[in-house]
Amino acid sequence: AKQPVVTADSGQLQQVLMNLCANARDALPNGGKLTLKTDSVDGRELNFLPKEQRKKKYVKIAVTDSGEGISPEALSHIFDPFFTTKEVGKGTGLGLAVTYGIIQQHDGYIHVHSKLAVGTTFEIHLPAATEQHITTKSETQSKQVMSGYEKILVVEDDETVRNVTVRILKSLNYEIRTAANSDEAMACFTENYEDIDLVLMDVVIPTESGPEVYKKMLALRFDLPVIFVTGYEIHARIEDLKEGPQKHLVHILQKPYSRRALGKKLREVFDYPRVSS
Repeated sequence: AKQPVVTADSGQLQQVLMNLCANARDALPNGGKLTLKTDSVDGRELNFLPKEQRKKKYVKIAVTDSGEGISPEALSHIFDPFFTTKEVGKGTGLGLAVTYGIIQQHDGYIHVHSKLAVGTTFEIHLPAATEQHITTKSETQSKQVMSGYEKILVVEDDETVRNVTVRILKSLNYEIRTAANSDEAMACFTENYEDIDLVLMDVVIPTESGPEVYKKMLALRFDLPVIFVTGYEIHARIEDLKEGPQKHLVHILQKPYSRRALGKKLREVFDYPRVSS
């Protein structure tokens, strides 16, 4: 039977699935099996749902690995911000917290089941969409997301997030260059600063912080706009930039963000009236 569809931001769901698959890969250091499965579920079968939500149909997405499993102690904190089981310096701890936030934004639910030495399953339940909702939502989104032609430098050390961001930007017709740390960012910008129209940069990147790198870029391009992207509360870290003479160039976009939110923010920045010197 044909599966029902969900009304969702494709870029955000890609980020969720890539994150879960990346975690599954890390849990399989010696190889193993990774399975993705979808199914339709009647809400009356889902005991965790509030009573008013049980009349709906849901789409279930299950990501299962045959890996090392997660300890009961870690399992109880798995979606907490900044919690990570990885070695120091090898994970932000934001991955599953962001995943949880994205699913919540879509009125969905995510649960994890795991046994040590047996494997782990992440189960996502998203409400199925009605045909009317699909039509209305798609028409609204197509009007609200505006594409562009400008050239953007993306600075993001998390490969999964970087790849998703690049795909979103390319789908909006922007030209993209990428960097994974401050050294790569400055090397790329120094060589191409006349052709880069905006920098989309994580606040926390290896070697130097995003704001420190941006100040160096401003020395080469005084009119360079930046969008700082972060899952942290970071207004204090860019306070001096927001108070300076180029404060109109500094913008913030909070993770997790949708394709529509990113597209809208970019047009707000690019279409901001500039005063030429």
